[in-house]
Amino acid sequence: MMKMNQIMKIKIQHWQRGIALLILMLIVLLMATSLLLARLNKGDNQLIRQAQTVKALAQAKAALIGFAATYADDPDHKGQPQGYLPCPDFNGDGSSPYSMSSDTSCGEQGKSMIGRLPWRTLGLPPLRDGHGECLWYAVSGSYKDRPKQALTSDEDGLLIVKDANGSIIAGTTATDRAIAIVFSAGAALTAQNRGHTGVITECGADTMTDDANNPLNYLDNLAGIANNATGSGLLNYKIAASSSIFTTTNATDIPIFVSAPETKDANGQVIFNDVLSIITPKDFEPVYRRMNEWVAERVTQCVVNYASKNISNFLSSHQAIIGDWATPVAGTYRATYAVEVQEYVTHSISNCKLAKCNTESGCKQVCKETEDECISECTDSACEQTCQGEKTSCNLECANSVTSCELACDNKANSYRKSAIEVNSTYPWATTRVDSASLEDYADENNVRFGRVPLTLAQTLGTNQHMQTIWGTLSDKTCTTNKICLDNKICFDESAGLGNYEWGWWEKWKEMVFYAVDDNYTPNIGTYFNVKHQLGAKQVAGKWERDNTSSYTRSDVLAKIDATAPNGWVKTTAIVPFPESKLKLSGADANFVILVAGRKLSSQPNRDDKLKLDDYLETQNSTPADDEFERKSLTPLFNDVACRNTRADCKKIPQGNNQ
Repeated sequence: MMKMNQIMKIKIQHWQRGIALLILMLIVLLMATSLLLARLNKGDNQLIRQAQTVKALAQAKAALIGFAATYADDPDHKGQPQGYLPCPDFNGDGSSPYSMSSDTSCGEQGKSMIGRLPWRTLGLPPLRDGHGECLWYAVSGSYKDRPKQALTSDEDGLLIVKDANGSIIAGTTATDRAIAIVFSAGAALTAQNRGHTGVITECGADTMTDDANNPLNYLDNLAGIANNATGSGLLNYKIAASSSIFTTTNATDIPIFVSAPETKDANGQVIFNDVLSIITPKDFEPVYRRMNEWVAERVTQCVVNYASKNISNFLSSHQAIIGDWATPVAGTYRATYAVEVQEYVTHSISNCKLAKCNTESGCKQVCKETEDECISECTDSACEQTCQGEKTSCNLECANSVTSCELACDNKANSYRKSAIEVNSTYPWATTRVDSASLEDYADENNVRFGRVPLTLAQTLGTNQHMQTIWGTLSDKTCTTNKICLDNKICFDESAGLGNYEWGWWEKWKEMVFYAVDDNYTPNIGTYFNVKHQLGAKQVAGKWERDNTSSYTRSDVLAKIDATAPNGWVKTTAIVPFPESKLKLSGADANFVILVAGRKLSSQPNRDDKLKLDDYLETQNSTPADDEFERKSLTPLFNDVACRNTRADCKKIPQGNNQ
């Protein structure tokens, strides 16, 4: 029989073995947990880096599209069209060349470029990807803003993007090539030197030839597919005294890039880790819309200016019949209708005061409220007297303000007297809609003339008056006594190109702009005029009110111009209303309509035939029913932009869901 101490010894040994096993199990568990946590943390870090990269690329893409859509709104780009993208940043300071940057060049006109994202120019912080690297950026030469070339919404991008299999994902046709690309460079690969020798900038170095500014040290090459640093060899390093940049040799070069997942070689080494955000024509649709609206507004204003010039010329040329505004001679219309002219002046002054000067009562109420607030904080009568004094001073200021306003209205008397004669607007003809050499196709069955905007008006007598087509020989571009032109004397300037930004873009845009005008508002119909009348106002108990007892609202025609009459004018013997328009835009009456064709749709594969309207305008506008054109929100099947009568009307263009 075992002794007790032997039994205890065995139990202790078993207990020790159990403790050791438990400790071993705990060690194994801790090691496994540590490995698992390490892997989880590594996964979390990777997800965080990916999220940061995606966020930075999205911000950059949105900012670039916004920059292009509001390009013309920037005071630095006054008179320049919408749609341009900034040049890349070549030394890492965040600015494009010519924009508070020491970069001095963005290559030659039309040549594509690659460099860093110009975050400062875009109004952004220095965006970085998940590895802390600043973003890179390639832009089509056709869209870059320095030095810019004329840009329309039909302009194609110049960049092709392939996937890891070599299939094209942007650029299968010219119309869907990428406009710009933003790159995340990711972590440095083995062969990439991301050091620097010059003074560090936020994202690079001040010396443009520094390794820190060389895309070869950041963007990757996926063998057999494409090299993102060089656009597959078409973006070449140009070193000069004042600049060192990557640019294409020719404006027609089409660089090729690759967008692929992280790729490793047989040894597990990462050989490609770029991440791309591509800006395509589809992404640019809201920009194209803004570009077309910008053009529509200016062409509309041009036609309005033409009408205004006509009116001014008519009033000046026929002063002997209409009469001088200050001292009209007996027998002239201003003398004959002196009472009506004076009524118009009186009522215009009254309405000016009614609209602008009826503020005294409101002003005095503010004075009273200010006094009450002041007194509520007083503790003695002296303070209250001060408050009342301030109110009296305030009331006097109110009265003086109204008096000053009314005096300003009174001083407009001469201006009103000059404008008392109202002349109906006449706009230029449109170029023929079918045959640019014919004078027979100006009007359709409803007397609406539809074609493109003319360049010059050749004024002759009778039915041979016509517009010289912008597609014909433009040998005579000057305005003479007998010509009223839509050229640089009013709007269009074809001579200076983009050196004169105001109309330098017109030469390239003009084939995309169309114009319809009601025949009743063209010069050969006759220019009618009358004395303006309007609803008046009167002063009652110190306040201006509408004078409903005197309704001056008629627009009776007094006379009209007629080229066949001896003196050019015919006095009407009966009340004749101003002519009514038969032209409409989405149900609204229109004297004229400006249409700008959007970027060519899939149903408009080419625009080689300038007279084939279906290649430019959608069916609703190329063959309008009953002379009613249409404007509506942007859709995949409709992108025409239209304005009627005034530039302000262009603001009523409907916006699509992506605007």
